[in-house]
This record gives sequence, structure tokens and C-alpha cells, in this order.
Amino acid sequence: MRLKNVFLLSLSVLLFSQPTTNAISYPSPRMSHSYASADQIHAATFNIRVGRYASGGRRWDNRQAMVISLLAAEQYDVVGLQEALFFQLNEILNELPQYDAYAIGRNDEPDKGETCAILYKKNRFYRIDSGTFWFSNSPWEPGSKFAGTLLPRICSWVRLADMETTQCFYVYNVHLDNLSQRARTRSMEILRDAIALRKHNDPYLVMGDFNMKIDDPAMQILQEHKAGGRPPMLDTWAALYPYRLDEGTYHKFHGLILGSKIDHILVNSQAQIIAAAINRREFHGQYPSDHYPVSAVVKLW
Repeated sequence: MRLKNVFLLSLSVLLFSQPTTNAISYPSPRMSHSYASADQIHAATFNIRVGRYASGGRRWDNRQAMVISLLAAEQYDVVGLQEALFFQLNEILNELPQYDAYAIGRNDEPDKGETCAILYKKNRFYRIDSGTFWFSNSPWEPGSKFAGTLLPRICSWVRLADMETTQCFYVYNVHLDNLSQRARTRSMEILRDAIALRKHNDPYLVMGDFNMKIDDPAMQILQEHKAGGRPPMLDTWAALYPYRLDEGTYHKFHGLILGSKIDHILVNSQAQIIAAAINRREFHGQYPSDHYPVSAVVKLW
């Protein structure tokens, strides 16, 4: 990404305002606390499946209680959601008031379309910066996309400060093209350069639905060591379970275990990876989404 582009991107910080919400009912699990200690972060990425499609048990109004119950039980410190429409996000935030969120729609109107929303515990973290860029030849242009791709794809990011320690870190949440390898490769180059040129040299988490396995050549762009001091990023799951890379996260509502692990959480190379998990929780034979949530406990500092 050209420096000019990054400069223009930095000027286009868009803030998420709390929406009006409607109360819903859902099964109330016993609330648990994040098992990360005070100097660790329990993070998760979760494609919750866009809420405007499907029928029967796959409709959002039949899944929202499961999504909320899962998030309530796990009490993640930071969550990256993909495919969330604003009405879905509204319902989640209404039932889980411990979270605040940043979200921008991927279309040319920031309050419409799918988001890569970032949720964070508002009693622990304070958001001091945020923004969204598009995976295209004009990343600062809302709604832009690569030629030949069907839909715009985005990365939303936040810079959070721990209110107790004042230490800061970045979170990048992405959802990449599901058809074009060329688009995914260029997207990874844009993401890598945007992270390298971030305003502050803080540690970071990179998460999302990448629509490719961790050993895909495009994913290697984030994991390879570059000349000039760019250290490789570490995949939290692969670092702990290098022989379990065929455990899938996209199960198509069928509860599959083997398959494509296309949802990932990566960290800067100085981070300590404490734990990693794929949450395969089901509710009476039904699943909250066609993706499993993927989580990690990390020590960034």
C-alpha cells in the first residue's frame, strides 16, 4: 500500500454509535469469566452467518439465542464477528451489555451491509482509535473492491487501551473473498502493509474468516519474515497444534470436525500463546452458525 493511501486511510476513521435495540429472550447459561489472567487476553473470531438468508433452524431468529448464549458463557475479552448485519449486532449488544463495539458496513454506506464488528469488554478496555479499510486498489474508498470479485471485503480495526495497565494493542478483523485467490493474495499484502505502518508500535491481534487454510500461499504473506525488520506473525492454533491443521472451522451447519480451518487468530511474533481452541458447542443438535468460533488466550506484553 502506498504511503499516500495509508495517510488517507488514517483520515477516514469512522466511529460506531450505539444502536437502538429490542429485547429478546434466550437460554441463560451460568455466566463464566474469561480464563485469561489479568495480563492475558482471551480473544475469539466468529463468523455468525449473515442474518438475511436461510429458512427453518438456520434462520437468524432461530440462531440468535444460541450465538448470544455461547458468547455469554465464554466471556471473551475481545471478539471479532464476521457477516454481522447491524440488526444482529444490535441484538447481541442488547443482551450482552458488558461489551462495546466498533462496526462499519462493507458497502458504500457505512451503516449498511455486512460488518467485521469488533466487540470488547468495556469495563477493561477503552477504544482510543478505530478505522476500516477496503481490500481493493483504493482501500480508503468505501464499497470498493478488486476487479472480478462479487462483493466488497473489509478489515475493521481498533486500538484498545487496558484501563488498569494503560498498555495498548491493536485488533484487526477481516473477512476475505471466498472465490478469488488473486484477491486474497492482494488483500494479505494490503493487510500486512497496513499493520506495518500503524501509528503506534503496539502489539496486535489479527483475526477473521480468511477463507483459506493457514498453509495457503496467501496466508504465508503474513507469516514469512521480510527483509527490513518485518517479523512473521504467528498463528495461535498452528503454534500449539501443528499436527491438527485439518480440524475444520467451516462445518456448513453439519457439525463436521475435519475439513477446512479457514478462521484464524494470528499475533505478533513477540506474543506468548497460552491456549487455543475451536468451540464446537451445539444446542440440542443445532449450531449457532455454519462456522465454529475460534479462540486463543495470549499474552501480548
